[in-house]
Amino acid sequence: QEEELTRRRAAQEEELSRRRADRRREEEEKQREEEERRREEERRRREEEERRRQEEERREQEARKREEQQRRKEEEERKSREELRKQQEAAAQRSREQQAALTLLEALSRFVRAVPEDYARLRRLFDRAVGSQLPLLGEEQRGALEAECDRVLR
Repeated sequence: QEEELTRRRAAQEEELSRRRADRRREEEEKQREEEERRREEERRRREEEERRRQEEERREQEARKREEQQRRKEEEERKSREELRKQQEAAAQRSREQQAALTLLEALSRFVRAVPEDYARLRRLFDRAVGSQLPLLGEEQRGALEAECDRVLR
């Protein structure tokens, strides 16, 4: 009986030892699985962070590109407005020069046809026209009309 009892105890201890070993293996397996799960989560988290970083970088690049395009567009518009303003100023200047030339030629024409009764009045008008309109003329017109005025006064 004692032998039987010893065998049973040995069998129980062996069973207990086997169960402990099984539990230990299960625990180790759980730990490995948990560690693997944590590594996988960490890998996914890093991939997600990298994806977000790249997306943010892409958005920032696009924003810089849009800003650069907007800046270029504004610069082109500014240049166009400046060119238009210069053209308008040049056209206005030509118009003023033409008007001054016509006014001076009209005064010159009247003065040339002056008769003794209205000579003094037409001379004053002519002198005023020369004084006020000649400076408004361009260089080329001014030279030609000054010469014409001098010729008429001789």
